[in-house]
Amino acid sequence: MDKLSVLYAILGGIFALLFTLRQMKVSSDKDSKDDKFKESLNNNIKEIKDSDKNFDDVSKEFNRQGRNIDTLNKSIENLKTINSTTNILPSEKDPILRVQMAGKGIYLEGNPPSHFRLHFRSDDAGSTNFNIKTFVLIIFNSGKYVLEEPSLFDKDDKFSSTSLAMKPITSTVKDVKFLYFYITGTYSNLSMSKNYSINEVYRYQSDTKETWGVVHDQMKNVIDEINKILKKTR
Repeated sequence: MDKLSVLYAILGGIFALLFTLRQMKVSSDKDSKDDKFKESLNNNIKEIKDSDKNFDDVSKEFNRQGRNIDTLNKSIENLKTINSTTNILPSEKDPILRVQMAGKGIYLEGNPPSHFRLHFRSDDAGSTNFNIKTFVLIIFNSGKYVLEEPSLFDKDDKFSSTSLAMKPITSTVKDVKFLYFYITGTYSNLSMSKNYSINEVYRYQSDTKETWGVVHDQMKNVIDEINKILKKTR
């Protein structure tokens, strides 16, 4: 090998060594910056945790401002942006309108008794926007009967889930053996975002003074009898 070839080989080796050293320095600088960034975030979070103000209080304050401290990813998230795009709203429970049963459903009131009264409930949630009809079929000890149509619900009435609505339903009290209360129609939750239907029959029995729901064939028979009477009188 001549002297010129040797010189080129030496120069090539020097350039390769310089390039390698430069790459190592760039990589080292990048790793150093990453390590410093992570160390800075860790120190900031540690300072918050170790400060006089409890870390939970700080988190709550960030939450109130629409932000969240993410200790896993070492970042602060903007929750307001997330919430505005997902638009998550708390769910509203479905109200269940019903007559209270057993001894506090339908009952005689007054001394001496002057009328029947009943207790309504709106379980789980409040209710309003009533479009409801009610009927009272009274069976006497003699076997005779009478049908009455009390108006118990105004459309704009509002029942809360914690209240008990007490309403008089009839002043016919003498010689009553059974009293059937039929309620049918629709109502809404308090936000009026959903509608519900009701179609139920309850029976009061004089000898036990208790109120129970009527279902299946017996319920159908009572409703059919009420509809027959309505056809005769209208």
